[in-house]
Amino acid sequence: MSKVWIVFFHEYLRHVKTKRFLFGLLSLPLTILLTSIIAVGAIVVTTDLRPVGAVDQSGLFQNAQPYSEKKEDPLSVEVLPFPNEETARKALDSGEIQGYYVIQPDYLATGKVRAVSQTGLDKSANDAFSKFLLTHLLKNEDPLVRERMLEGSQVSLKSPTEENKYSTRTPFEPFAVLILGMIFFFAINIIGNYLLRALVDEKENRTMEIILTSLSTDQFMIGKILGNLSVGMTQIFFWFAIPILMGVFALTRIPLLRTINIDLTPFWLMMLLAFPAFIMVAALMTLAGATATESREAQQIASLFSLPFMIPFYFLQIFLEHPDSPLSIGLSLFPFTSLIGLPLRALATSIPTWQSVLAIGLMVLSAVGSIWLASRAFRLSMLRYGKKLSLLEIFRSRA
Repeated sequence: MSKVWIVFFHEYLRHVKTKRFLFGLLSLPLTILLTSIIAVGAIVVTTDLRPVGAVDQSGLFQNAQPYSEKKEDPLSVEVLPFPNEETARKALDSGEIQGYYVIQPDYLATGKVRAVSQTGLDKSANDAFSKFLLTHLLKNEDPLVRERMLEGSQVSLKSPTEENKYSTRTPFEPFAVLILGMIFFFAINIIGNYLLRALVDEKENRTMEIILTSLSTDQFMIGKILGNLSVGMTQIFFWFAIPILMGVFALTRIPLLRTINIDLTPFWLMMLLAFPAFIMVAALMTLAGATATESREAQQIASLFSLPFMIPFYFLQIFLEHPDSPLSIGLSLFPFTSLIGLPLRALATSIPTWQSVLAIGLMVLSAVGSIWLASRAFRLSMLRYGKKLSLLEIFRSRA
């Protein structure tokens, strides 16, 4: 067992000490950070945050107070009441406001409002003015009724047999699962490519012949898989630490985020599936490296093992609208697609416990089977140079 740890530490340290690893470690967070800065900057630059005016000609909004949601949303627009249109026009011409709304005398019957601006009013201004109207129209209502009306409607998808948990109030949850899935997908490819490149290079320069005089093929393979798996897990830990810290910081700065309830079931399911999924892919990459004769060929074969993980992304609508359909259930149980498929189903329905256990069990069995298959392939191909090893040979051989 000590020889396994020797291979493990050698494989782990030789990767994490390279500049390529450091670049890969920082590339994704820096890319996300740069993209976020550009996106936020574009929103700030293109969004006019100047107040808008409200001129009441209906008499329904007498003594109306300015309305603003700046505390909850720093990008919101303030609504300022004006006694008449002439005053509002002067404020518009001087640049104090970006535009104003004139509430028509027959507003209660027709709901007509006239907007005046020099460049047009965007969605943030329209949303702020709508909230201004509702807030003051409902000022005499019961506080619970007023709050409920201001919250708006909540649409929840529901299946005939299970209570659906996907709601329009938390539309970002599918995106969170997809982003998490993309991180795992990149990590899987990184882990596999590290292992694949190491195996093929050692096979091509015949370093493997020297190594295998001191330890068994099983010890060598297990040490390599665990070492490269740890390299990938180091990157994932670093990648997750940054958004978690950013999330904690956002919670302290943006009170609105504290009111959002997130169901963590999809994320726990993904975490339980991730480790055996990594082992399965690492073993299959070993299989690809053992059966190939050169690095380029091995990478082409290896891509076939990682691409199926992306399949649930293309069926997102089916997962959310028909989570109990045969296709959704099948993709959530199949080992190559369950890493993303099962959490997506958990967003939209209550998954029976036996299905979750079955999906995790199948993933673990697939990981064990992949290690067994890779071990046989590695043992048969370790001294075969320039000659391909077919899958048929792996299953038929008694080695």
